[in-house]
Amino acid sequence: NIRGNMTSSRNYTDPTPLGSNGKLTPEQVTSWRKHGYTVVDGLLSDEFARQVAKEAAITLEPLTNHNDFGSMGKLEFPSGMHHCDNVTLHLPFMKAAAQLLDVPVRELRLCQSDIWMKTGVLPKPGVD
Repeated sequence: NIRGNMTSSRNYTDPTPLGSNGKLTPEQVTSWRKHGYTVVDGLLSDEFARQVAKEAAITLEPLTNHNDFGSMGKLEFPSGMHHCDNVTLHLPFMKAAAQLLDVPVRELRLCQSDIWMKTGVLPKPGVD
């Protein structure tokens, strides 16, 4: 886990820890509302994250040259991959989403859920 103050650069934002009460901090909510994102540490346990990454890597490995959004349907919910599917219904995520939207968890409605790899773009050969 990386913990620290939220610092942003053009390419990176440090995650900040989930509040001690299990809720997002006021700063995280403000970041989401002002900038459209917040980076939070602590919504997934390290073990759960490892299990999801392992399942996703097995499924997404053949897509290493894929440079488009999404998993090409391989990990859209429900995917049949136990841990990957459980990310979508993970109660801490649902509570955070409800907090950001200022609604009870029971009023959330799932529109889309997909897991995909974030990869860097390699420079074209001969281009500096």
